Amino acid sequence: MPANQHLTLAQRKALRGREAILRGSTPYLALSDAENGADYLLGERNRLLVSVSAPVIKKGRPENSVPLDAFMRQVADEVEAAAMMAKTKKEDFAFEALKAIHKELISIECARCSRSRICDGGLDDDQIVTNYGGCIQTFTNLFRFVVQEAEAWYRLHVPNPIPFLTPEVRFETAFHSEPHRKPIAKHIGGSTFCEPGPKGDGLGVLVRLYLNVAEIDWESLTATPYILFHEIFSHAYQGIQVDAKPRRDTDRDDSFAEGWMDWVAARAFDVTLREGPESASSVPYTSEDFETGEALRRARVTPRPEDDRKTRGAMAYLNLGSQAASRFFDFLHQLYPALAARHYFFEISFAWNIQRDHERRQTFVSGVHARLRTEDPLRRKPLADAVRKYLQSKDLNDLIVS
Repeated sequence: MPANQHLTLAQRKALRGREAILRGSTPYLALSDAENGADYLLGERNRLLVSVSAPVIKKGRPENSVPLDAFMRQVADEVEAAAMMAKTKKEDFAFEALKAIHKELISIECARCSRSRICDGGLDDDQIVTNYGGCIQTFTNLFRFVVQEAEAWYRLHVPNPIPFLTPEVRFETAFHSEPHRKPIAKHIGGSTFCEPGPKGDGLGVLVRLYLNVAEIDWESLTATPYILFHEIFSHAYQGIQVDAKPRRDTDRDDSFAEGWMDWVAARAFDVTLREGPESASSVPYTSEDFETGEALRRARVTPRPEDDRKTRGAMAYLNLGSQAASRFFDFLHQLYPALAARHYFFEISFAWNIQRDHERRQTFVSGVHARLRTEDPLRRKPLADAVRKYLQSKDLNDLIVS
């Protein structure tokens, strides 16, 4: 099994520093205005964000002799000086926010994290970050939560007669100057790749989170849960049913994987947030994270004038899949009580997702879209009959309508 790869030490310094500054200051800026010193605080925050990004912005070899926590303390000293200056100027609001930033910056200790040796930019860094990784703990904790939640959801909803195995999912982080080209949460993105897996059974999955660490902002941080829900609920479990066909990655214009299942993942995200998780006692994200994720999800299916023809074509398929899923969800609620309808929706979606026949899944999506794009009951009746037949047989072929 290949070793997990992660951001370099210099990149993790910038990421952890920017995250600490944003987490410390954003709650204050959300409550502030010009009268109580928002402009002063914003100026200080922006200056600090540039300062903490220095390890990846400056040219030449990174300074790996300075451990990550020592670098954080250097920035914390700068913040402490700024806080004293704010107090002198009677900028009390900025003073309190800077104290919060200082607390965030000094919260990590490399020796406590790794227990033995600490990262020095060498070949062992990836293993240390994989095993401990306090500097990227926000992202690894979210990843582990969503992996556990996805397994619980699939086991709850996939019908018993369908045998499937749990994928072996591993996590990596990587730098990317442009993780995607959407106007929302521009500095973070994700990809998922099928792998042979530790047993060589084709059930390995690599989820890689891409971060522009020198520019990452609060909006991008709050998009992280949605990105992981999409990558794991949609892609990590796709094609894991025992089958003679080889498992393969999905195409960017796959109406089921990138459209239908994207909508499904967002609904699972929403339900987990509102009703509580299946696999834990609490959720590690907020309604703000969901709102950012929804904005990014909608941006994925909304073309812009600057998009090229190929991109617009792919987005049309994604939009078709997303609309079909949304309409099918509502359609089931017209046929069955709310809780049963929701269960059937996730059951059918997950049962299709674990299949390895990509073309068959997209045929299903096209049939649903064609039947539900109007309110004509005669046009919708064959789909209602197909759903009833499926619920008796648990044969997905019964859901294919022309």
